[in-house]
Amino acid sequence: MIYEYEGGWSVHLPDALWAYRTSPKSATGFSPYSLVYGSDAISPIEITILIARVSAVNQLEWDVKSCLD
Repeated sequence: MIYEYEGGWSVHLPDALWAYRTSPKSATGFSPYSLVYGSDAISPIEITILIARVSAVNQLEWDVKSCLD
């Protein structure tokens, strides 16, 4: 089955790169993102739903900002 993408491949490139960079690889067991940044990536849907991991990061950033003032 062949699907013709509307607008060309460049429209879908950011999504494909995100999927590649955040999925674990069989050779290392880690995603390229986690190897570079030392933590798992937060997907856009996790930000809109506001899961506990995102809340903890937001609270930590707030504390750092308040300490600098």
